[in-house]
Amino acid sequence: MSQQAENTLLIRLPESSSSPVFWYQSEVEQGQLAVSELAQLAEKSEASRVLVIVPGELVSLTTIEVSGSLTPAVIRSLPYRLEEDLGSDVENVHLAILDKDEDQLHLAIVENSWMELWKSWLQEAGIKSRRWLPETLVLPWHAGHIVTMARDSQSHVIRSGQWQGAVCDTGWLPLYLESVQSEQSLTETQLSAQNFFSEVAKQSAELKGNLLQGDWRPAREQSSLTKGWQQLRLSAVLMTLIVVVWSGSKFYNSWEQEQQVKAYQQSANELFADTFPGKRAIRPLSQMKSALKSMQGLQSNETGFLEQLDKLAPVFKRQSSVVPVSISYQKNLQQIRITAEAGNIGQFTDLRDRIAQSRAVRLESLEQKTEKGKQASVTGALIISGDRS
Repeated sequence: MSQQAENTLLIRLPESSSSPVFWYQSEVEQGQLAVSELAQLAEKSEASRVLVIVPGELVSLTTIEVSGSLTPAVIRSLPYRLEEDLGSDVENVHLAILDKDEDQLHLAIVENSWMELWKSWLQEAGIKSRRWLPETLVLPWHAGHIVTMARDSQSHVIRSGQWQGAVCDTGWLPLYLESVQSEQSLTETQLSAQNFFSEVAKQSAELKGNLLQGDWRPAREQSSLTKGWQQLRLSAVLMTLIVVVWSGSKFYNSWEQEQQVKAYQQSANELFADTFPGKRAIRPLSQMKSALKSMQGLQSNETGFLEQLDKLAPVFKRQSSVVPVSISYQKNLQQIRITAEAGNIGQFTDLRDRIAQSRAVRLESLEQKTEKGKQASVTGALIISGDRS
């Protein structure tokens, strides 16, 4: 077996949590589990390409004629072109584009409820996969052949073309094959259920198509550089807050407050050591500023990035209902852009008014969104451009 096949973990999900999950990685590593036991495959999935196979009868395959390019407007119109054939509301189905061959557009259609169910099983088990396919499209296929597999005594899985397939009851199989073969000359090839996974694993690198598109597309892993910068940025904010408290303690002389100063200083040193392994923390705030300057080219002046964050940190602490999502600094404009999320628009305007008491600030890109099963939330950007004169 090829290296590609050995590094592929196949997981066939069922329709119901009461049915078994079949999995395969090699001839000696395969078996079946209950849905509640899926977490046993989490460790294997971390070092493998995970191909999730879903029941073919729950995914409809169709081809429509679409001339010209697939613009976003054309893609948005596809569900409505198929509305009469869907058997369900447009909002309840997911369309995945499998391929476009000249003016022929090949599509897979599956209800969102099934996608949500399978996704929840994998998430609870800690398994990540970037590719899902129906079993009809993972059967080995060659031009001029129709491949059939007896899944059990009641049903057969059939692949009659690169983007054509179906699942039918065993009693209807002869009639179905006759209807397909009357349209084109095909040679029937039978595949046993015992050899299904091994055959799929052998040609997994050649499989095309993916159900994970649009709203179901998995989020990409962040690069190590991006993760490192975000960690550094978070560390800088935390460092600044610590130093603000530390600096404020100089107005007190009691022994207890002196001990608190030492504790804050120790926390700052430890945070610096975690952020910059191997470097000695002599003056943590100055060193952090220097590091940020080298990464972003910030100027070390009174209106620099850290100084502005110094002044904003107490405001955000008091207005905890607005949660920052990202922070960026435009050096040439001396502006901070904070993208944040809140429960409603009023919380944004309250925060804006608090900041506006001492600084020039404006709101941009307010957008209300509603996620399935969650209350509406508001995202927006605060543009803070300097002290109010």
